Amino acid sequence: MKNRLKTFLTVITLTMIAATCVFAGCGKGENPSAVKVFLDRTEIELTVGETYTLTADVKNAENAEIVWTTSDSAIATVQDGTVRAVAAGSTTVKAAVGDAFASCAVTVVPKGEVSISLDKTELVMQTGDAPTVLYADVRNEPDDADVEWRSSDVSVVTVLGGRVSVIGAGTATIIAEIAGKSAACEITVLALIRR
Repeated sequence: MKNRLKTFLTVITLTMIAATCVFAGCGKGENPSAVKVFLDRTEIELTVGETYTLTADVKNAENAEIVWTTSDSAIATVQDGTVRAVAAGSTTVKAAVGDAFASCAVTVVPKGEVSISLDKTELVMQTGDAPTVLYADVRNEPDDADVEWRSSDVSVVTVLGGRVSVIGAGTATIIAEIAGKSAACEITVLALIRR
């Protein structure tokens, strides 16, 4: 009889504890009024030079100021949610309101290798000819670099922005260069024989 009574009391005690947990909350229950921050993406992949604007959703805090940070600004920067890929690698972007925050893993991959070619690789001209234009085709062009043009012999031809002007008879090479890559056009200028 005593064992049955003991068992009964134990059951009653556990039931009361369980009920207390349900109504009062046991352990680490979440506060429904606590500030929460959510991002539209938890991970993104960008190519160097690309940007992506993250959208933050803040709960239980009106007109809250969101503080954006990046764990490695050499890989990617962030300003007002806009992430800019700087160099290949990985970093984490956080949006915080007080102690509440959300994060997004950012992976930056390199661009494809830069290449350049010209529409002509050889050209024959004559003294007295009108200027001609060479066109450069650049693949994976860097955002911070422009094509630079030069002539190996400015007494034969000059070049400005791809526009080639004849100066005198001879041979010269027009070189177009960008990001350490170059393409060339060999130019021969013949002397115009007047009769």
